[in-house]
Amino acid sequence: MMDFSTSATSLPLEVTVDDREPHGLFLEFEKRGNLILTKKRLFVGDILFDNELLVERKTVLDFCQSLKDGRLFDQLIKMSNTRTGAVLIIEGNEEEFEKTEVRPEAIQGAIASVSLRFKVPVLRSKDIPQTVDILLQCYRQMDQVNAVPIPKIWRKIKRKGHSFDPVFVQKLKVLASFPGLGFDKSLALIQKFHTLEKLFKTSKEEFLSVKGIGQKTRDEFDRILRD
Repeated sequence: MMDFSTSATSLPLEVTVDDREPHGLFLEFEKRGNLILTKKRLFVGDILFDNELLVERKTVLDFCQSLKDGRLFDQLIKMSNTRTGAVLIIEGNEEEFEKTEVRPEAIQGAIASVSLRFKVPVLRSKDIPQTVDILLQCYRQMDQVNAVPIPKIWRKIKRKGHSFDPVFVQKLKVLASFPGLGFDKSLALIQKFHTLEKLFKTSKEEFLSVKGIGQKTRDEFDRILRD
């Protein structure tokens, strides 16, 4: 089992798992160290690594079914239109392929098409634990090739001189999701108020006293909190 904390960067990796994936997959990621996990609906792909790597995960049965109904290539087109790296992983053994009604030639042709036409690497795993291990290793390799050892949000925080605290990052993400805030304003608010509870209860005057925060930003903040 791979502990991601042993990677060249000991910084947490953000992993988002689609909420339609089996709960066992989420639990398997939870067993690994140094990950910030989120479960939510992804409109493209099944697993997203730090907005850098998008993964379509398919069991053998689902792969063959999606090949027959054309869903596979629709999904790959959507993946290829994103700006992230993309990977298809097929989970299961050879015996499972033999139980489907899809001819081996069709399966081989589809895999070749995925790799050559869509430029999406195809990986194989036997089960969920191996899937997680392979994907973490895949992200690590991509990280090294791209020479980006620190996820984007960590690089920003490091430049500001902050320690790498996962809770601190979660606070920033909550605030940055508000219209008009973004990273820098969210960081300034956290620096002043420290906790989200205190920030949400603060007066309008205290809120506006933070550098870079204007009336429009405050109005949008109030609208999200109260509407």
